[in-house]
Amino acid sequence: MSGWPFQGTDPSPLQRPRVAGAIAAGVAAVPAAALVWLTGSARMPATVIGVPEWLLVLLSIAGLAVSGGIYGSIFLRAANDRRGGWLFGLGWGFLTWTLGPITLFQWWLGRPVAIGTHAAWLLAAHLLWGLLFGAVFPLAQNSVKRTLENAPSPREVSLHRRNPEGKAPQRYRRMSSARDGG
Repeated sequence: MSGWPFQGTDPSPLQRPRVAGAIAAGVAAVPAAALVWLTGSARMPATVIGVPEWLLVLLSIAGLAVSGGIYGSIFLRAANDRRGGWLFGLGWGFLTWTLGPITLFQWWLGRPVAIGTHAAWLLAAHLLWGLLFGAVFPLAQNSVKRTLENAPSPREVSLHRRNPEGKAPQRYRRMSSARDGG
């Protein structure tokens, strides 16, 4: 069972995905929320739900941050992929759009939350959020790994103290040079 504090293991991508997901999703939600706000697409859902526009935008940012934590819990290591993370994020943005304003709120309220151009802008905002979220997640994961405890793990410190140059032990170098004929 890795991850227990008394074992002294290094933090891995599997240990902090929820925090990294929430941070990355919150950062990515700001431009998406700005798009919804500037296009006026928050007006119709806010009216239908019965809350002020600014509160709807803030609740959307919070909801997307929670969704980012769920994303990190589901995808774990795959979410930390630097080359394909944007694609996972884009898919997650589409999924949050279909489950959030399209399915859940329409079922809950009994009528569409947004129609026409405003619905298209909401889709665009969720896709933008997903794209940015997938791109930012690996950066947030690396940041969380280093800054959550503000220090390297005890195991990392011990390994560096024992072998500061990071070279292979002498006996391994002798064995490999004997095999190479040197």
